[in-house]
Parts: sequence; structure tokens; C-alpha cells
Amino acid sequence: MRISTLLFLIPLRPAAAAVRPDTTPLALKMLDSIIAREQGVVVDPSVKTSVIEGGLLLLGISEVLENMPLTQELDEKYESYLDLVMSGLVPVLQNVTVDVRSPLDEFSVGTQFIKQYQKTGNLTLLSTIQTLHQTDLLRNRQSDGSYWYYVYPNVTTQDGLFSIPSFHSAYAHEFDPNNALTAYQTSALQFSNIIDRCLSHSTGGLLYHGYDPTRSFPNWGNLTSRGHSQSIWARAVGWTCMGLLTTLDVIPDVPATAAIRKELRGIFVQLMSAVARAQDGASGAWWQVMNFPGRQGNFLESSATGLFAYALLRGLRLGYLGTEDGDKFSARQYRRSADRAYDWLVNKALLELGDGTLGYNLTVDVCSINSTTAFDFYVAQPLKPQSLLGEVGFLLTDLEMQLAKK
Repeated sequence: MRISTLLFLIPLRPAAAAVRPDTTPLALKMLDSIIAREQGVVVDPSVKTSVIEGGLLLLGISEVLENMPLTQELDEKYESYLDLVMSGLVPVLQNVTVDVRSPLDEFSVGTQFIKQYQKTGNLTLLSTIQTLHQTDLLRNRQSDGSYWYYVYPNVTTQDGLFSIPSFHSAYAHEFDPNNALTAYQTSALQFSNIIDRCLSHSTGGLLYHGYDPTRSFPNWGNLTSRGHSQSIWARAVGWTCMGLLTTLDVIPDVPATAAIRKELRGIFVQLMSAVARAQDGASGAWWQVMNFPGRQGNFLESSATGLFAYALLRGLRLGYLGTEDGDKFSARQYRRSADRAYDWLVNKALLELGDGTLGYNLTVDVCSINSTTAFDFYVAQPLKPQSLLGEVGFLLTDLEMQLAKK
């Protein structure tokens, strides 16, 4: 039987191409989701966290641009969004009279403004930087040299440590080098004062939310002899961890600053060892009120867990953790702590929203200092979905996970 040659002229249907798994880092997916929602573009001064959200977002975008391999298209996209966020922040930071009565959160954008000015020479940024500097000079301080966080007399909190120390040092380094060493010492003082006043010995080194050395702030009630508040709020401790890292970033590593950097690194190691010890054993996350783990009403909180995981990973990458004499944990133990926290964030806090974007939950909203600092206050505050305070903490954590793979 003769087989028609026509059969051999029909091309074989190619096998279906294998579906490639999506290897896009979650950090980039989160940043793309933030951009899709246009978060951080419009700053509403009536929303208490809007400026510090912008400051944290600027840090997140900057870290992505500096540390992640990007296509030219993505690089331009993220640079453009960085500029857009800065443009939204400028109008609310140009009035010294208003700024001096705002929370220290306003300084959270300052260091990134300086970095962008160094890169672009943008005079609008320079004008805003100079306004922030003038505001810095007029801010109220305690007799011990600590800044008041807000308008409440004599109240200093950890919330400001992410914002003011790094800007104060970065400004002097760039614009006032003759007084830079004094500025670095002032920045370090902000952390050492919090340690002196707010250290919790019963928790092995965690920090109460804030202090009033005069013990006269009526809403806080009867304070201890050191004047600290009653509870250890996780995100406040997270701000201190972040502030230590960003301040060390801007203080140059030269002989003249050796003592200052050693002090800051020592505080960072002491604090991160306490944070690692306070991690929830079952979940890998951290409790909203850290000195009452597991207490009825308490909950595992995602913004603090993200900030802590990022601080652990970045501290390891920079050689701050697991290498110092007297460090209570090894690098491997810190990494295990960070891995467990990351797993909880991915499995519990991260959301697929069904529209191609990522969401984020379990982030507490504002915990105002103009209130009682008792346990019941902190656990009664609402959760805010898609909060930049949680989203960017996760973004930074995933970025560090990517860097750790290299």
C-alpha cells in the first residue's frame, strides 16, 4: 500500500510551551500595586500618618532603585513615581510656622529629599530642605536634648526616631560640615536618651513608647520615676530600629565618628536581640503590645513585624548583627528569626486582591500619644488595610530577602 507523501507535508503541531513560573520579586509586585493605587501621591495633612507614610515610601522606592536589577522601563517608572511622591509632599512642608507645630514625622522625608537633590540639583527640593532645617532649629526640646515629638509639652516618643536623627545628620553632612560632628552627636543623643528613660528591664531590653521627664502629661497618668509610658508598642520600637539604620547610613564611617557609630551600633544590637527574644514562638510575628504577649485582646501586628524583619535582614547584611562582642545571638539565629517573620508576612498579611495587585492587612492605624498608654488603648485601635506603613515594611523585607540570596 502506497502512503501519500502529502502526510509528510503537514507540519507537526508544536508541543505547548511550558508555562514559566512568575519570578517577579514580591517587593516589585508590591511597589507596582502601590503605584496602581496611586498611594502616597496626595498628602492629606488631616490624616495623621500621611507624611511619615510618604517618608517610608520614598525610602522603599529608593532602596529598590539602588539595590534591585531593573529594566530601563521599570527604572524610569519607579524614578517617575519617586518624583511624583516628592511633588505631593513639597506643598505641605514649606511653611516653617506650620511645620514647627507638626509631628516630627515631617522630617521622615528629609534624608530622601537630600539624596534626590544631590542627584538632580532640583531647587524646589533644596527650598524644602532648607525649610525643614529652619523648622529643626525651632523645635522644642527637653532639658536632656531630646525633641518633643509634637505639641504636647515634654513628651518624647520613639515615633520621631525614624524621622529627625537621620535628617539632622544628613543636613549637616551636606550643608554644614563644620558643625557635622556636633550634629551626629545630637542625633545619637536621641537614641541614648530613649534607652535611658524607656528601657524595659523585664523584657530584656525592649522600649516603652515614650517618656515625659516632668511626669506632668495628664493623659498618661501616673508615670514611673523615669517618666516612661506604660506599654511597649511594637511599631514604635520598629521606628527606632529603622531610625538607627538610617542614621548609621548618613554618618560617615571615619575616625572622627568612630565613637558615635560604635554607640549607635551597640544600641542597635542590644535592641535587635531584645526584639528577636520577643518574637512569638508559634507564629514568627510580633505582638501589638510587646510586654503582654498572648494576653486576651492582643494581636499579631504586620507593620511592626515587617519593620523588625527588615531591620534583622539589613543588620545582618551590613555586618551589624551576629558579629559584635556581647551579641546574644549568632547570625544564623537572627536569620532564622527573620525567615520565620517573613513566612508569617507572606502567609498571613499579604493578600491577592483579585485585580492583579497585592494587598496587605493586619496593620494597626494610628496610636496617638494624646491618650492613655495602657494596654487597652493600643489593642482597641482599628486595623487599616492597604496601609503604606505595612506595605512598605513588607517591600523592604522582601528586597532584603532577594539581596540575601546573592
